[in-house]
Amino acid sequence: MNFILLALTSILPLTQAVGNAIILNNCTDTTAYVWSVGSSIGKTQTLATGETFNEEFHYDSTTGGITLKITTERGGIYQNSPETDYAYTLDTNTSTVWYAISDVNGDPFANNTVALVPDQDSCVSYVWEDGVPPSGIHTASCSADGDIKLILCQEG
Repeated sequence: MNFILLALTSILPLTQAVGNAIILNNCTDTTAYVWSVGSSIGKTQTLATGETFNEEFHYDSTTGGITLKITTERGGIYQNSPETDYAYTLDTNTSTVWYAISDVNGDPFANNTVALVPDQDSCVSYVWEDGVPPSGIHTASCSADGDIKLILCQEG
């Protein structure tokens, strides 16, 4: 019995708590379509107003990172539709997640506030008041044990 407890205690510290990439569709009358893309493209997730997408941070051994591609058109990533990309890379050696936000092929949430907000106060948030990315780089890092939420059409 003592051997089993000793074995479990030696394994438990190796287990790391990992946060989540979250997308909240707060847009009125706009459906958002989400694809999780790494070395393969995940199934389309449809988010109606008020719905949330949640994915635990994970590492893709082929690409190194994951991009959550969001459009307002069904099949949008296959049609070069405007998309917002929420990308992350999990570094399991340092328990760090690198995260970024950008738009490709246009700005699907123009005229609406888009906010990428970590739940840890010490981490950088990005808020696009008009739904259009300002110039510059929008990449930061944070402890991997917290959640980072992308809010589409954030209020106030």
